[in-house]
Amino acid sequence: MASWAAKVMMSRFLLAGLFLLSFSACAPWSTPSLPPPRVYITHPALPTPTATLLPTPTAPVTSPLAILAQQTYGARLIQRLRIPTLGVDSAVIPLGWRQDSAGNVTWDSPQEAVGWVISSALPDRPGNIILYGHNNTSGAVFRDLWRLQPDAPIFLQTAQQEWEYRVRQVNILPALLDPTAGAEYLQASPTPRLTLISCWPPQSNTHRVIVLAEP
Repeated sequence: MASWAAKVMMSRFLLAGLFLLSFSACAPWSTPSLPPPRVYITHPALPTPTATLLPTPTAPVTSPLAILAQQTYGARLIQRLRIPTLGVDSAVIPLGWRQDSAGNVTWDSPQEAVGWVISSALPDRPGNIILYGHNNTSGAVFRDLWRLQPDAPIFLQTAQQEWEYRVRQVNILPALLDPTAGAEYLQASPTPRLTLISCWPPQSNTHRVIVLAEP
């Protein structure tokens, strides 16, 4: 079994890989024509994320991941995500990650769906649920994620029931200058939390949008 230090290092490595995913899948960079990017908080700040790192797998998880996830989590798995104010109604699929010969880590692309990070939580237990999607390619399911407003409802559907969350924070971070910007929002949480991630602006990928919501 790997040492705790090794697991911590691998977890940090994989968190950085998740942020790099959007750069590898979004459209090529172009000069933004939208208003200047900003960081804004739409609700009193949530508790500071705990220092506990995600229970990240120690090796890349490959196909058949969907079968493995179904066998492991069954009815607990998230099947769909709905954001009524944005017109989003999308399938949610479990995703793992890959490592190339140079050691670079990238989380698998959800394509036109929304991806659930397999090392994050599920709605029926406390923890940080992490979902990510594209903003300007493969259907651009999260194209308007940055437009979410305070208290906007978000719904997660499992085979058990529908779970409702409300937006608390919307953060836009300059990820081109710092690919790990916002990594603290991917940490484990002792309380239920939903984290949605995509790129910004719609025609580029210079920034990261991170939406935090609570039940």
